[in-house]
Amino acid sequence: ARPVENSERLDALRGIRRRAQNQGGESAGRPSTTPANMRPLMQSPGGNALRRMGTTTAESLRERMNESREAHRVEMENRRDERRVTLQDSARARVRAFMERMLRRFDAAVSRLDNLAERIDSRIDKLEADKKNLDRAKELLGVARVEIDAADAALAAIRANLEAAVAEEDPPAAFEAIHESIATAKEAIRTAHRALVESTIAIRAN
Repeated sequence: ARPVENSERLDALRGIRRRAQNQGGESAGRPSTTPANMRPLMQSPGGNALRRMGTTTAESLRERMNESREAHRVEMENRRDERRVTLQDSARARVRAFMERMLRRFDAAVSRLDNLAERIDSRIDKLEADKKNLDRAKELLGVARVEIDAADAALAAIRANLEAAVAEEDPPAAFEAIHESIATAKEAIRTAHRALVESTIAIRAN
């Protein structure tokens, strides 16, 4: 009876060992990330729906994040554009103020030259009544008057183009014509002043 009893024990031990090996093989596989109490649910038809819902939610989240980044980018670009416009407006205001001050100085210079030309003309008339030869003085006075008219025309051109130039997107290019008029006005004022001085000298020589 003892050999039979030993044989039964061996069979029982072999059975326990086989069950242990089977359980060990299952646990040696890839571990599941799903909690044990959720596995039956996730393996059911409803679980498939939950997995699809999770995928859809992740995609929606990514889309919302992309939309948020795009909205932020657009907002930053708008702010930069607003700052750029503000700076441009401020620069235009400074340029306009500078040009107006310059025009006032030019106007004052031309007015002084015009008044001087009138006094010289009156002096020439009086001296000619005394039979003085004032041809050279009159010639120089004529040169001065031509240059005074040229200065007036240049200043008028500056005024006509100033507002358009200030409003342009490319002010340096727009101001090119104005710079030419400024140079013309300066040269005309200098030439007129020199001619009036020489006319005065010619008058005194008589």
